[in-house]
Amino acid sequence: MKNMKSMKVGLFSFLILTVTLTTGTVVKTSQDAAVTTGVREAAWAPDGKRLAVTWFDAIWTLTPDGRDAKRVVTKPEAWASERDPAWSPDGKSIAFSASANGQFDVWVVQAGGGAPRRVTSAPGDERWPSWTRDGRIVFSQRASGGVWRLSAISADGSSQPVVLSPDGAAEWQGRVSPDGKRVAFVSDRDPENNNDADVWVRELAAPGAAGAGRSIRVTRVAGVESHPAWAADNARVAYAASRGGALGVWVSVVPSADAPAPAAGGGPSAGSGQGRGGRAGGPGGQTTPGVVSGSSDVLASRHGGVPAWSPDGQMLAIATFATATGGYNGNPARNDDDPPTALAGASQFALWKVLAPRAIDEGAANVTLPTPDAARWTSAFDQVWQTLKTMYYAAGSVSAGAWDALREKYRPEMAQAKDAASAEAVIDRLIAEQPLIKPAIESPRAVVASAHALASAAGAAILEKGGNVVDAGIAVSFALGVVEPDASSIGGDGQAILFLKGMAEPIVIEYKDMTPGHATGDNAKLFTATGQRTAADGPSVANIPGVVAGLDLLYQKYGSKKVAWADLVAPAIALADDGFVLDEALPTSIAEGRESFQKYAEASKVFLPGGKVPRAGDRFVNKDYAETLRTLAKEGGQSFYRGSIARKIVDDMAANGGVITVEDLAQYRAIERKPLVGHYRGHLVYSVPPPVSTGLQVVETLNILGHYQPRAGARYTTDADYFHHVIEAWRVRDGGARIADPERWPVDLGNHLEPGHALERFKLIDPKKVYSAAGGRGGGLAT
Repeated sequence: MKNMKSMKVGLFSFLILTVTLTTGTVVKTSQDAAVTTGVREAAWAPDGKRLAVTWFDAIWTLTPDGRDAKRVVTKPEAWASERDPAWSPDGKSIAFSASANGQFDVWVVQAGGGAPRRVTSAPGDERWPSWTRDGRIVFSQRASGGVWRLSAISADGSSQPVVLSPDGAAEWQGRVSPDGKRVAFVSDRDPENNNDADVWVRELAAPGAAGAGRSIRVTRVAGVESHPAWAADNARVAYAASRGGALGVWVSVVPSADAPAPAAGGGPSAGSGQGRGGRAGGPGGQTTPGVVSGSSDVLASRHGGVPAWSPDGQMLAIATFATATGGYNGNPARNDDDPPTALAGASQFALWKVLAPRAIDEGAANVTLPTPDAARWTSAFDQVWQTLKTMYYAAGSVSAGAWDALREKYRPEMAQAKDAASAEAVIDRLIAEQPLIKPAIESPRAVVASAHALASAAGAAILEKGGNVVDAGIAVSFALGVVEPDASSIGGDGQAILFLKGMAEPIVIEYKDMTPGHATGDNAKLFTATGQRTAADGPSVANIPGVVAGLDLLYQKYGSKKVAWADLVAPAIALADDGFVLDEALPTSIAEGRESFQKYAEASKVFLPGGKVPRAGDRFVNKDYAETLRTLAKEGGQSFYRGSIARKIVDDMAANGGVITVEDLAQYRAIERKPLVGHYRGHLVYSVPPPVSTGLQVVETLNILGHYQPRAGARYTTDADYFHHVIEAWRVRDGGARIADPERWPVDLGNHLEPGHALERFKLIDPKKVYSAAGGRGGGLAT
């Protein structure tokens, strides 16, 4: 990039010029300008006169300013979506991938329109086709449960696919360079690089030959790069990436095949505005054998998405996408299906053109497309239905036939949808009738339910041994700490509501965490180097855990005395020692928290074995945790607070900057408290008291909702008015109660549990409107 130095001056100028070129389906941006949505990918024709775009999951071509839009596949097959358009070098054909029965294949169609021709048909998925100059198509292929590998096949389908990926590492989203000599792709190879996905380049193998030549690393920056696109000069690639939590499109110079690896730390710094410097090889400047690294990247656009470089090198077309927001794995990534664009948010899947690479977003203009046809709704329906079928109702499953019948019932309704609201209503009705995934289970004795089947099995085994529900719950809790460590462990806290036969009312066992005695505002250990806030994680902000104390109290006072404490811990020890086969849940949480795990050697050793996020199907082992549980089983729960485990905790805290002391642990006790009491439609409701605030919130909400009388037979899952009142009962709660730790601060519940107060708040619900308190939402609680 010859003009790199001259670009520095303009990198932070930000210009967006949004134009509406035709009448189309639009939404409003923050600049109050019309923006077309529904576009996933775009590709330039070799002459630059047309774009091929995936628009509402169908391939269309149009002029670069959004005119003369034409559907390419005139006779669609029975598939849910068309994706990943790629023009042939002569501009006469378009390759694309299409999903049928939950699997993608590569197809080819005449650019002017017509019936498509299948090119690949292997089991699994084939995605992201890219043409070579010798009549082949490079694509990414994975078998069911496997990893992505680059392959090539003749465009007429006359040859068998040849694998181009030279080893077992995953490689995907391959793009052939304009001169046909190299292929750029994304890979998570080289685990020393924090398990990132980076852009790589390799010489393109000759027809019939497998992958060969050096793998040249183009990027080495924390995060995941995707969708590389070549510039016409064969020397630069654009790609989507997240830097500092913000999506954008970046451009990097590609090293030549014979270039030596640059010195460690070369390239511009992270704060220069040009991107981040590449480091040669792994930590400490070590270079991976056979690998060359690039040196820098430049921000071209803050519109993060799939880029496509115009043939003259002057323009980037960008089909934007939204990144998933990190959070707890309550909805784990069981597959990588993309959500339907027809049901996406207003700011997602817009098509932009950007002058590149110049000043950031220079000349950015949104391309507005014509009004889409109704096929977008049936495509969205098919994608939702197929995703759930693949996950839960595959052929041979108990409810496969019932799920197939629901498609025939609701798909005709979807074809009549007029807008997103009516389309979502059809899908809601489909989901409301979703059949059971597995046969219903009934038991004349007891049922154990938890967040993981192995933990539930541990509890069931204790009941079989003669234990009571308390014993079973303790075994489940210890087991969850092994199989669901992202949400449960002996390092956590909680409360338990216990109502056993013979009790006049329930009792609450509170084992919430406590702040250490030295967690004070004048303790420098608790703050960052700037002294402005506490650290986000690490030993200095750890509280005193309560789980072990709570389980110990439950066992000592309410256990059956028929099962030994060690036997309650034993199932968890076996799971930690021998390991268990992962499903999708824990890997999802580990991937989301990867950057935090990497900060700490011991956490990384457990949760990132070999430097990689575990995959579903891997066996997850935690020998250190098993050893800790053995000590608990042998010495009892008090070991955690006043025994050998306590001493290890305190020593580790002292060595690593923590503030928990031996006195902090020794004084900790689980506490018995009286529950909060409310009423709901003639029923008594018991919930947890302070220091937890949600107990009061739940009781007050039910007190308010009790004044609503739903229609006969109505359920809030199917009746909109009922559902509206359920939501509004939560929203109209008013602030004022003071919730705090009763051991340290005064607690004032006010009138929040009184029937008159509930009636007063119920009268604020408008059946036709959403409640909004003056000056802001009124449902908060003072803490």
